[in-house]
Amino acid sequence: MLGSTVACQHCQAEFIANGMEGEKSQVDENCRLMARVEKALQKSSAQSASTTIA
Repeated sequence: MLGSTVACQHCQAEFIANGMEGEKSQVDENCRLMARVEKALQKSSAQSASTTIA
């Protein structure tokens, strides 16, 4: 959940979950990786849909 917006269970205040200072670069790297994965999944879905239609 690091790097995600989360809400406090008690007051419902929203904040971005983060770890210790040294972990920030790992969170950034993970976010970039997840963005690449999401893009690949979208591309795969689009190709699958066009193959199904054809």
